[in-house]
Order: sequence, then C-alpha cells, then structure tokens
Amino acid sequence: MKLAVFGGTGRVGSEIVRLALGDEVEVKALVRDEKRAMEVIPGVEFVIGDVKNEEDIKKTIASCDAVISALNTDKTDTLSKSSPLIIKAMKKRRDQAYRHNRNGRHSEQQVRKRKIPLPDQ
Repeated sequence: MKLAVFGGTGRVGSEIVRLALGDEVEVKALVRDEKRAMEVIPGVEFVIGDVKNEEDIKKTIASCDAVISALNTDKTDTLSKSSPLIIKAMKKRRDQAYRHNRNGRHSEQQVRKRKIPLPDQ
C-alpha cells in the first residue's frame, strides 16, 4: 500500500507518517522544504511543491492507494485553497480507475484491491 500525505512535516502529519512507515506502508508526501522534510520524516518519497498547486497535488497522489490530509489552519488560506484541489484530484483519480474497469483493462477486483472506491459506493 502507498499513502499520500499532505501536511506530513507538521506535528500531526509527522506522527501519521511515522506510524505508517512502522506498518511498512510506503509514504509519499508533498513538501515545501526537502531539507527539513528529510530531517522530520526520513524514509519518505518527496514531491517538492505547493499544496495550493493542482499539478503538485496530482503528482503527490499519483500511484497512491490512499490520501491523508494533516494540513492545519496556519492562519493563512492554505487549508481553504488546498482542500478543494485535493478533493478534485481524488475524484478524478477515482473516476479514471472506474473508466479503466469499464473498458476492461482492469477487473473490478483489481480496482478494489488498490482501494480506489468506485462511484456511488
């Protein structure tokens, strides 16, 4: 399993990452500062970018089975700007998985194994 994490270098997010790694879950995190991230959450695949950038979010969730946002309200617009973008990217990824299934490229069982929910479920 591979987990995408937003806010992974924060107090809550770094604990989530630590627990996931302890359970042998692969973790991919969107971070602003790679040097700091390597100190706080070593052993993680990093995407260097901005959580308010839709392309950076897409890169982060690509090839991941689950997404966790541990972003906090840092007295800026980060949470309010990024949350809709994260949700949009997740919905698009879910719909792509469903289309692959309908086109016969992947069986429904394979899609479910990757824990990508199908529409209306």
